[in-house]
Amino acid sequence: MRSAVTSGSGRNAVSTLGILSFAHMHAASYAEALRGLPNARLAGLWDADGARAAAMAERFGSQIFETPEALLESGLDGVIVCAENV
Repeated sequence: MRSAVTSGSGRNAVSTLGILSFAHMHAASYAEALRGLPNARLAGLWDADGARAAAMAERFGSQIFETPEALLESGLDGVIVCAENV
């Protein structure tokens, strides 16, 4: 069974997370909240809009993945899905 924690142990453990799309209006606030957590790291993101992906990766110091599948298969501990409301 894969551990939900990738580095450190106990209270010092850090979970790596990704965000799948920044299309939802709250996505940036979720990323900002992750940045404030000592035990979480935004390790990657994907967005269908390449310019938005680049802007968010630069803003949050994260890696852009070319496809949603690549993000999901990258070994992250979790993913936040921020689908657009339509």
